[in-house]
Amino acid sequence: MIKFDFCIGNPPYQGENHAQLYPDFYLAGRKIASCLEMIFPTGWQAPKNANNLRVLNNKSIKEDPQIVFINNKHNAFLNMAGAEWTNIIMWKEGHNNGLNGKQKILTDSKNESIEQLKYDVSQMGKPQEILVLFDYVKNKGNFESISHYISPRKPYGLCTDFLDNPLKYGLPKIQECKKQASDILIYGLKKRRLSPCYMPFDYPLPKRTPSMSKYKVFVPYAWGNMSEAGLGGAYADIIIGKPNEICTENFLETGCFEDFYMAQCHSKYLMTRFLRALLYINKFSQHSTRAWGAIPVQTYEESWWSRSIEDIDKCLMQKYNVPQNIQDFVFKNIQTRTEANIKNFQAME
Repeated sequence: MIKFDFCIGNPPYQGENHAQLYPDFYLAGRKIASCLEMIFPTGWQAPKNANNLRVLNNKSIKEDPQIVFINNKHNAFLNMAGAEWTNIIMWKEGHNNGLNGKQKILTDSKNESIEQLKYDVSQMGKPQEILVLFDYVKNKGNFESISHYISPRKPYGLCTDFLDNPLKYGLPKIQECKKQASDILIYGLKKRRLSPCYMPFDYPLPKRTPSMSKYKVFVPYAWGNMSEAGLGGAYADIIIGKPNEICTENFLETGCFEDFYMAQCHSKYLMTRFLRALLYINKFSQHSTRAWGAIPVQTYEESWWSRSIEDIDKCLMQKYNVPQNIQDFVFKNIQTRTEANIKNFQAME
């Protein structure tokens, strides 16, 4: 085998069936080079086994003393969906970082910290303050989880790469622009970027949901990237959808509302730190499909739902009688999101 002094690159992230390719490039690069530098998503740092990440999710990789540093970069690739956080990893054959299984982590080339990369969810203890928050929420009485109002993966049966090639799935071509007033708008990724497209109303969708003809909110399937942006990481923007707007597998569909105001309230609830703190209890990776169980349903009847997200956060804490020290912890450690992070937030025609 030819041996190189250096191997540097930004390997492709996904192959067919959404299997991650960069883990294989990383392992292959270590075999052919004495020094390796690669750029790929930060998701491998969490204890995840799906989509080929299992090959990196083990003690020998995550406690490897030959890792010189990991530099987590925010928005290194602007406007590229799925690449809000990437990392530059440097590995050197025979190197000993002297960290006894831990790794040197930087954020945007600064803020150095020494961390243990987890390879089992049992290693990911949740802060006591978050667990106490849930105690207050569930003891309020008549607790009902919002998980009943969150769609499964692929709410309309459309895969993540559907917009790139619908013919691959035996479905007709779609439109780049709206041709008829009744056309359906579909949110999804095309060439890894958010690219809304259109289809006629009678398009043979694999599935249709009750929310298709109602207002709802689309939340990225991979929501909260478990980076260093706070507990749960950085949270991408969400989208208010109106009737005849749907999504691919890139999103979960949440809620089913008759009017825009209710969808607007729901979108603000999703962006509160109160909700995302409760989401974090059952969240062990960037995928959030099964993490909603600790979040209570809201009726949006209180007058304060018309206020800002910041004010709603405080009102929710008061509603559940959450002690001030728990409030302070949540507000300090969960990433702040505002109305600017909700697409279509302004009233629709």
